[in-house]
Amino acid sequence: MKTSDKECILVLDEIYLKKGLSYNATMDVIMGYVDHGELGRTPEAASHALVFMLQGIYSKWTMPVAYFNTG
Repeated sequence: MKTSDKECILVLDEIYLKKGLSYNATMDVIMGYVDHGELGRTPEAASHALVFMLQGIYSKWTMPVAYFNTG
């Protein structure tokens, strides 16, 4: 990539999720609950996700960095 293609911005977006739970065998955890990061999770199924993404300014690319399930 050229140097100008690496210039990016941090974008925050919230998306709607269909409520549902699934088991992640690799992490041995049930996914789909509201997630507060280091503060833990709640027993409520998530209905939205807050997504952090990097997005190119001068070229078209997007890279998700992190997401948190919210209620």
